[in-house]
Amino acid sequence: MRLRQRAIVTTSFNVVFESLVPLIAFAWLGDERSAIVVASLGVAIYATGVVLYRGRQFLRTGGFRSPAVLIMFTAGPVATLLFWANVAVGSLALFALALCIQLSIAVVSFYSLVSAASG
Repeated sequence: MRLRQRAIVTTSFNVVFESLVPLIAFAWLGDERSAIVVASLGVAIYATGVVLYRGRQFLRTGGFRSPAVLIMFTAGPVATLLFWANVAVGSLALFALALCIQLSIAVVSFYSLVSAASG
């Protein structure tokens, strides 16, 4: 339960802050595509660390038994791979898609937490 609560909060905050990275990079670089590439690289590095850290937590707690956790742990690496791919592509749409997939982790965490509390 504690991991699900953390996933809701940290993922939501991460998506908010990660969505601001391209704006900061654009102000710094002055080029839209370069800003997306730099933002994607930064977020990909950070997201890789988060996925590895959370994966170790799930392995230690045996948390992979839940379908919700399997969905969350699939979505995290998929979003991370999209950020890595976007380093080469430089697409705002791909960046936004990866953010939406990350946000789905918070949604799944929330609904699995609510269903566990009501059941």
